[in-house]
Amino acid sequence: MDLLEQLKTYSTILADTCDLGVIEEFQPRDATINPSIVFKTVIEHPYFLNNILSHSVERVRWVLENNGDYMGRSNGKISL
Repeated sequence: MDLLEQLKTYSTILADTCDLGVIEEFQPRDATINPSIVFKTVIEHPYFLNNILSHSVERVRWVLENNGDYMGRSNGKISL
């Protein structure tokens, strides 16, 4: 068992990054995102903002089509 796996048994692992590759690799339980990190990521990788906005529009459409039943759809998604 590596050090990260040992830490996971005693702690909650969080990520303070917008690097989706790092989040996918280490699979933290949650991510705390600093607005300046989000801004820097959007400037460096414009597709990131497009992806967030398209997912947000998809969720709004889904909510409107399902009479506002949003709770089942919100898990694991980035919210604006």
